[in-house]
Amino acid sequence: MFRAPLGAFPISMGVQASQTEVFSARVQLFRSANPNLVVVSRNVTGVRFVRGEVRMLVVPVKRACACQGTSCPSPGTNPDCDDLESPQTVPLDPTIAPPPGETWPGGVVFDTETAAPLGR
Repeated sequence: MFRAPLGAFPISMGVQASQTEVFSARVQLFRSANPNLVVVSRNVTGVRFVRGEVRMLVVPVKRACACQGTSCPSPGTNPDCDDLESPQTVPLDPTIAPPPGETWPGGVVFDTETAAPLGR
């Protein structure tokens, strides 16, 4: 799971493959004043690594998908809010995501096996 406070946009998260070819993640944004109150949440499953390539996955998190209190949109009510299953990755664009080994404010790289941040 990757959680970030609102206001830390854009958010960039790198995932480094070791033995995993497919990974899943839950992206949650919350208000820094109350980290227990999730503002928006999105699951991404079945993301495939491309051997020998550095790629990125863009996960849209739209205002229409915001949770109201503890109630978030139910699956199937808005396609923009539904979980992403086996989404396609795209070539890395350094104007959107930091290149490997670098981070921006709000950017972090995680190991897929341990879910631990790398380089910290």
